[in-house]
Amino acid sequence: MHAVQFSDLSRSDGSALVSIGETVIQAAVYGPTEIKVSKELCDKALVEVTFKPKVGQSGNKERCTEYFIRNAVESVILTKLHPRTSINIIVQEIQDAGNMLACCVNAACLALLDAGIPMKGIVAASSVAFIEENPVAFPTTKQQKTSQKMSTVCFESPGETMVGVKSSSFLTNSGACTFFRRAACIFRLIMSDVEVETTAGSGEMDVNTALQEVLKTSLTHGKLSRGLHEAAKCLDKRQALLCVLATNCDEPLYVKLVEALCAEHQINLLKVDSNKKLGEWAGLCTFDKEGKARKVVGCSCAVVVDYGKETQAHDVLNDYFKSKRA
Repeated sequence: MHAVQFSDLSRSDGSALVSIGETVIQAAVYGPTEIKVSKELCDKALVEVTFKPKVGQSGNKERCTEYFIRNAVESVILTKLHPRTSINIIVQEIQDAGNMLACCVNAACLALLDAGIPMKGIVAASSVAFIEENPVAFPTTKQQKTSQKMSTVCFESPGETMVGVKSSSFLTNSGACTFFRRAACIFRLIMSDVEVETTAGSGEMDVNTALQEVLKTSLTHGKLSRGLHEAAKCLDKRQALLCVLATNCDEPLYVKLVEALCAEHQINLLKVDSNKKLGEWAGLCTFDKEGKARKVVGCSCAVVVDYGKETQAHDVLNDYFKSKRA
C-alpha cells in the first residue's frame, strides 16, 4: 500500500511523508535560498541533498544514497530559472522495510512539487527483486535478502525516460529486458495515481488563459526561451512559433527589434501588460502551498520554440490570430 501526505512540516517550503508498504520516508525542501558566494553557480541553482538515517551517523552508504537521489531529481528541476541560489532537499529515514531508495526518490520529488519548485516533469522510482528469476515489485526486506538481484530504477514523466538505475549485481541481457519492462509497468501505475487529468470546462477558453497554458506546456518540454536577448536570437534564427512581449519593458530598442523581427518573419506576437505577469506565466517564480505565485522574476519577453503538444489552448490562439489577419 502506498500513501502520501503533503505539507506535513510547517517550517519547510515543501514536504512529503511517503510510505511504500511499511517503509516510511520524510522529505523536506528549502529554497530557492541564498547561498555562499564560494558555492554559487552562475548559470543555475545548486541542488543539495542530505540523507539522514534513522539511527547512527551518515557514512559512505548514505553519501551514495544522496548522490543517487540528487541525480534523479535534478534531471527534472528547471535549475536555470534560479541561478546563484540553492535548493536543499532533506530526506529522513523513518522506517526501512524494503524499497527505501525508491521511496526516498519519490518522497524528494513529491516534496519539490509541494514546494512549487519549477520542474519540466516528474520522477518516479520503483524497485524490483529477482527471486528464482521471477521479478517481484516493491519487495520487502525479507524478499530482498533472499533475492538473486535487486534493482531500483527511476523514470521521468512525460516520456518514460530512464534517469537512474542502481543494481546489486550485473544483469544479463534477458534479465535487464525483463527488469526494465517490469519497472516501466510499475512506473505507469505510480504515475496513474499521481497525475491529475484536466478536462476542458463547458465555457470557452479566453486568450489569456490559453496563452498561460501554451507557455506552461512549452516550458515543461524545455522549449520556452525567456528574456529579451534569448528571444531576439530565436526570432533572428526563425526558430520561434510565438512571441510574447511585456508592454512595460524598459528597453525600447529591444522592443523595436522584437517587433521588427516578428513582422519580418511573420511570427505571431502577443503583448501582456506586465513583465511580472509574464514572468509568472513563464515559470520564473515559485508557488506557495495555496498555489499562489511568489518570488516572481520579471520577464520582458518569452518565445515559444516548440508547443510540445497541441491542446485546446493551442487551437484558441490559432483562431485568435486567424481572426486578426482576416
